[in-house]
Amino acid sequence: MTEFFSANPEKHAKMLVSGNEAIARAILESGVGFGSTYPGTPVSDVGDILHQYSQTEDGDHFIFDYALNEKVALEEAIGASWMGIRSVVIFKHLGMNVASDALHTIMYSGIGKKTQGGGLVLIVGGDPQASSSTNAEDVRLYAYHTHLPIVFPSSVEECHIFTKLALKISEQLGIPVMLYTTPKLSFMSGVINIDKIPEKIPIKQDPPAFKRDFEQFVNARHFALMNKHKLKLAIEDLQNQPILHDSVELVKSSNNSGLAIISGGYPYLILKDVLQTLELHEGVSLLKLNMVYPISPASILEFVKKSKPKEILVVEELEPMIETEVKKILYDSGKIIPVKGIWQFHKKFMPENLPGELTHSYIEIVLRNVFEKGTLKAVNTYQNTLEQIVRQIPQREPTFCPGCSHRNVFYALRQVADQIKKDHSLDLIFGGDIGCYTLGMSPPWSVMDWLICMGAGIGIANGVGKVLDTYQNKNQHVVALIGDSTFFHSGIQPLLNALKQNLNITLLVLNNYYVAMTGHQPSLSGCPGTEHPDAGFQGSQLRIEDFLRNLGTSQLHVVGGYDIPQMKKTFTNVFTQNYHGTRIVVVNAECALVEKKKAQIKWNKPRGPKRGEELYIQINESCPMCHKCYREFGCTAIRLTRKDGRLVYYIDESSCMREYCQACLDVCPNHCIEKTIINPEKGDK
Repeated sequence: MTEFFSANPEKHAKMLVSGNEAIARAILESGVGFGSTYPGTPVSDVGDILHQYSQTEDGDHFIFDYALNEKVALEEAIGASWMGIRSVVIFKHLGMNVASDALHTIMYSGIGKKTQGGGLVLIVGGDPQASSSTNAEDVRLYAYHTHLPIVFPSSVEECHIFTKLALKISEQLGIPVMLYTTPKLSFMSGVINIDKIPEKIPIKQDPPAFKRDFEQFVNARHFALMNKHKLKLAIEDLQNQPILHDSVELVKSSNNSGLAIISGGYPYLILKDVLQTLELHEGVSLLKLNMVYPISPASILEFVKKSKPKEILVVEELEPMIETEVKKILYDSGKIIPVKGIWQFHKKFMPENLPGELTHSYIEIVLRNVFEKGTLKAVNTYQNTLEQIVRQIPQREPTFCPGCSHRNVFYALRQVADQIKKDHSLDLIFGGDIGCYTLGMSPPWSVMDWLICMGAGIGIANGVGKVLDTYQNKNQHVVALIGDSTFFHSGIQPLLNALKQNLNITLLVLNNYYVAMTGHQPSLSGCPGTEHPDAGFQGSQLRIEDFLRNLGTSQLHVVGGYDIPQMKKTFTNVFTQNYHGTRIVVVNAECALVEKKKAQIKWNKPRGPKRGEELYIQINESCPMCHKCYREFGCTAIRLTRKDGRLVYYIDESSCMREYCQACLDVCPNHCIEKTIINPEKGDK
């Protein structure tokens, strides 16, 4: 990243970057001095880049924090902003739910007086297709009750420009501003014009100091209502600011088609491409909104005046936010023009599937029909052909990485759950949560009975367990699953609630020491060995089991994530013991991917052969094909091939994490998986 962090680029220098990288570069170029995040796809990269910069010599003045959750991240960013430091906070759309408690009132106080506060921008990543989330909520709608302005880039270049614009708006009005992005925009590539990264963070007062303002910062009684009134005045002011008008693009129509289109963000980028494909770009009036809250009435009315449309089509993802605002503006101005969102066409043209994320093919189908560019029959033929092709492509189900300790845990849980149901007529109910271990919901493990949000694995288990206790249902037992970072994010409170009631449930903490799902950001549990530069708690490892013991629990068990026989024994004892109360099992196993990386850069040594030795895991020819390793354990390094006219299993050495896992040795009931250690220096063959 040395070139990326270049503080003094050549004049008119350009750089090929992703959308996330463009945002991060703009943050650094803008003199932002504080960044905080709780990582979440699609914007994890932004926080990771800022963290890397803070570790460089040039970035020693930049403050960065991987916060425990999004609420903490937002609160510390507003604190830095109140000290006069430009600040950013980064999280995904689901994080807005966690941060919203603070956000609603932070908007009342704002970032401080214009002479004191530093700009504050929330970088929020949506997920319209719910590709890596439990829902596809439209985070833009928070603007209606928080009055949070939202800028809406539609290209990598605009990610760079609009981040700076958002900071400018924030400081001009004295309130936080959101920059909204989605996966396609975050991960696509484009060229930006880079500027100089300031050598010194600009601050309002040197050294930074907090300036008291009781009426602004203490939202109690009538002060809150006074501050809300000021916030609404600021939003009304923003609707008429030149800075907003400068960010609106109007493409005039060259013929009188009667249709005008309004869009913004990434959907606008697709729309432009579709218009080019259908050769409609010269005959359609098009308005591009770069801010979706608040929308300027002047911009909409100017667009209508110039385009004189008979009908307006709004192209946006998820909820009809722009559509609703445009209808309201037109109604209030006395203009009766039909306004339709693109989703209103789905029943007519695509009844079988309503996507959450707009695609090129969907927009093309709608516009082909609207403009009669091909008959409906032709469109259906095109769609049917596309679906036939898609059906022929094998689906890639998400699964654990080779060597992942979570696979061992869920394999052991599945074996124990099936055996306990057979021997004791006890049905184990599994409460799922958010993390890599979410993949345990899939076959062959199927160890997850609900998945809602972070911390809900234990939270819902409180309710289920309480009802089971009250009605003395001895035929079911609840097991709540949670990872280490999720535990510290939002799992402690529901656990305390269970302990308070002494509920008869089991908590299973899967500790791999990282926020592994989003890129191995440090977890509060830290990393085994203090040599790791991101040790998570006060520069050293926080042992979760010690933390739990201090809560006073008497039923705490600790087991290694690569010891399958011991896990099965522990799980069986815990689930079937004659004990009423909350039981906790901690499974410790460092993520194998990071352990391998650490070994490569000599942070530690692998759990494998000595220096100079080589280790191999192989399936021998006596394998009776019982399928346990393949169908029940599900390791992706174990493959099928045809040899001498029959199917046989083999281990793909390029995928196998043999120095860090070796769990398959415990899985094979026939002892057909063997470990071999050779030392070429000693002439071993």
